[in-house]
Amino acid sequence: MNMTHYMELLAVNQPWNLIIFMAVPIGFGRNLSYHGVLLTVYS
Repeated sequence: MNMTHYMELLAVNQPWNLIIFMAVPIGFGRNLSYHGVLLTVYS
């Protein structure tokens, strides 16, 4: 099965690459959007 480079990178060293390249950016994005909402509501 052909995989993209990104999917190969996630599959190589599981679960660490999965945590670094997916969980960390998602957590950062959620945190950023949450603080943006709080700044908008309470300003």
